[in-house]
Parts: sequence; C-alpha cells; structure tokens
Amino acid sequence: MNMKIIFLAVALLMNAMTVLAQKKNPVSNEAFTKMMLDYYSFTIVGSQTPTSGFKVETSKPSIALKGNIFSANHRRFIINAELEGGLENGVMQLVEGNNINTYFKAGLGLNFLMPGNVASHYTMSNLEYQITNDAFKKNKMFLLRQLDTFIIIQMIIDEEDFEDYNFQCFVNRVKKESKEKSSFEGFEKRYPSGPEIYYTNLIRGILLMYKTADHINNDTLLNNFRRPILDTVSDTILTKKILQDYDRLKNELLIDKQGIADKQYDFEIALTNSLWTWKRIAWWNISMSVANSNLELYYPANTLVDSNSLLPALTASFNVLWKGKENSKFIYSRLGLTVQKSNNISELRKINYTKETVISVSATEELKSIKNGIAYQGAFKEKFGMELFVELYMVPWKYDFIPGLYLKASYRNSKAWINENKFGLDVGTIWNVTNNDKDARNVLSIIPYMSWSNLMKEYKDINKVEEKKLSDLFSFNVKLGIPINLGK
Repeated sequence: MNMKIIFLAVALLMNAMTVLAQKKNPVSNEAFTKMMLDYYSFTIVGSQTPTSGFKVETSKPSIALKGNIFSANHRRFIINAELEGGLENGVMQLVEGNNINTYFKAGLGLNFLMPGNVASHYTMSNLEYQITNDAFKKNKMFLLRQLDTFIIIQMIIDEEDFEDYNFQCFVNRVKKESKEKSSFEGFEKRYPSGPEIYYTNLIRGILLMYKTADHINNDTLLNNFRRPILDTVSDTILTKKILQDYDRLKNELLIDKQGIADKQYDFEIALTNSLWTWKRIAWWNISMSVANSNLELYYPANTLVDSNSLLPALTASFNVLWKGKENSKFIYSRLGLTVQKSNNISELRKINYTKETVISVSATEELKSIKNGIAYQGAFKEKFGMELFVELYMVPWKYDFIPGLYLKASYRNSKAWINENKFGLDVGTIWNVTNNDKDARNVLSIIPYMSWSNLMKEYKDINKVEEKKLSDLFSFNVKLGIPINLGK
C-alpha cells in the first residue's frame, strides 16, 4: 500500500469538513457556539471517541490512565494528563516501592478548539421555524420574569431604603434594575398591558404569595408586608420562604455573568436536539511526554549492566470529529507529527538469563541468590528522530452491531536504527458498547487490529545483508478502553 496515497486520502477526508452543509441554523448563533463547545468538552473530557480514561493494550503490554483539567471560563482550552506503565515479571503495575517500573510514561496534552465548527440538520419549513422561534421568545419572557422576581425579592432583602419606599417608588426601582440586567441582544421585552401594569401586578403577586392580606390598596399592602418581614418566625409573612427563594433564584440566574443567557441557550439546544444529523468539530493538540525504560544490557565481556533509557517527545496533531445523530455513528481522524528521542532496543538481541550469586558459604552448606531476567545484547543507541502519523476511527453505520474501521499509518525516522526509515500500518475493527442515555457515552471500546511494524525493507544486521520477512514484522493486537470521564 502506497504511503502517499494513505496520507493523501486521510488529508482529503479531514479537508472534507468544509463541504459539510450548514443551512440556516435553527438556534441562535450564541446557542450554536455553546452547543459546539459543550460537545467539544464532552469529546475531550467525556468519551465519545475511543480515547479512554483506562486503556489496556497488548502490542506493548501496558495500562494507561488519563485525566483532564478544564475551566468553565475558558472552555476552548482543555489540559489532559496521562500516566502509562508496562509489564514486569507478568504483573501489571505503575510503581513498585521506590523503583520506577520497567516501562513508565508521563504526558501532558494541551487541546485548543478551532473556530468555524459546523453542524448539519434537517431542513425545517417556514412554519416550523416560526413555531420554534415563538418557543424561544416565550422562554426568554419566562426567564426575564424569573429575573424580575429575583430583583423584587433582592430589593426586599438587601435594599437599605426598602422601608422608605411607597409602592410606586418600588415599581420604578424594579423597572430600572430590570432594564439594566435583563437584556437579550436583539430581543425586545413585550408587555401586553404595558410595563406599568406588568410590574404592578408582578409585585402585588409576589407580596401576596408570601401571605400578605389581599383586597387592600398597593401602599397599604406594601406597609403590611414590611412590618413583620424581620421576624423569621412570623406566621404573617413567610420570611424563611423568601430567603429560600432568594438563594434558589440567585443560583439559577446570577451565579455567573452568563447565567440567564446560558439557560436560554440550553433551552434552544434541548428543543432542537433531534434536528441535528451531523456535528463536526476540529481542534489542535500539543502533547509533551517523557518515557523511561529500565533495562539490562549484556556486553561481550560477559557483564550485565543495569541501564535506563529516558525518551522525551513532543507531538502536535490536528483532530477532526464528525458525530452522527445515532449513538454509535462517528468518524474521528487525527494527523500529527512527533519529534522524539528513540532507541534501538527492538533491534537488539534479547536473551533470558539466570544469574547465581553465592551470598553465604560454610563448611557444610552454600547459600545462593538466583536472579532471572531479560537482557539485551549489542550496541545500545539513542538518537532523536521524528514520526508522521495519521489515525482514523470510523463507524459510519447507525446500527451498533456492525463494527467500524480502525486505521493507523505512520512514517518514522531515526539514526538510532539499522533501518532509519520505517512505515508502519495498523488495520482493525472497532466495537463500541454505548449506554442508552441521551449523551450516548461509550461504556467500552474494543479494537482488535493487525499491525505491520514496517512495510519497507527491514534488515537484521548493520551490514544490511539479511532482510526480514514481512511475516516477521506482523503482529495481532487488541486495544481495550474503559472511559472514566463520564461528566459533561
């Protein structure tokens, strides 16, 4: 398979995101932006793709744990961290006592959501657009009425001059405060009977709700409410209920600067959730990692030497996710470049050894210490190199029982190897198990795949006399992922 064709095909697929049709959105631009940010956060922090919180891989037996750091105020930027440990004497472990395990890797990744993300949806008729927009406007009025209610309660509790207000003064103060706090861009608040009647009726309704006597004029109503307001055990005014409503509305509407706006956007997203057929987001990832391998080298002088290989790496990748309406339907592609330090451990001869050391000798007995292990024989090298890679996870079907396709192609180069240039290829299937909730989170991802470590010529010796067979470079492996980041 031609390497250029594979990279070109995936590059075209990632570029095809610009072809995804985006008709007139059924939600506001602000709600659409929030919807895509929510989806991006769920993709990185959650588990929509085969990136996992807990991963087991058989190609280089290891386990990996991933975690994420993100801010509600800077949602386009998400940090993820990863720890990975390998096998030692057949036991999965990350750290043993004070010693780093045979293979240990730590990484830190920075994710940046790109602008211009798009989504496709069913075409709506003019009548459907009108009905939907009317629902949006009614919800805005409902939220603004909630906000007005909170403003009235807040003045009752916090305003030092509240005890001096007559009813009309109270109405004027509420009107002014509401105008300052309750603006939706491009939306004009509607008062069927006029603002004066609206605020008069709203204030009367709230005062009566807390057990003020009815059928009296507005000023008397307000005065009768004010007298017992400071008595928390009063049977006349439900002061405790006022304080509870104050805390509840403050948390719902004003806990942050975008509180009331976000509630409107969430309403628009929820109302139109069934309309979206595809969503597409793109983001950059920059990851820094360092891996440590403890090993033993066997030199010609019949000497075993404990050594280690510390391999730093820096990776930059461009990621694109297309997510379909169905739970299992998605396409995820990743194109990246890694600059890293490499070693030639995989090319060294591996020998199993048993080492006996006499630790106590007497006339009648001999005590020995026996150590079993694996050592590498040959000239150990470390050099910097690079890897250009592309990954593709594709499940284009709407039925869960049909497996998807997994593909990874990589070109690697390092002077540490006998064969400085390598082209590897992984081909496999994806089996995703999702739950049935509205967010369709993956419960389990199973990816069995065939792998060729190099499809180019691979020589066994430094003189490049004997060539390896392609079958020698073949392996069958399985990736198993269980997400631990289930929050949205």
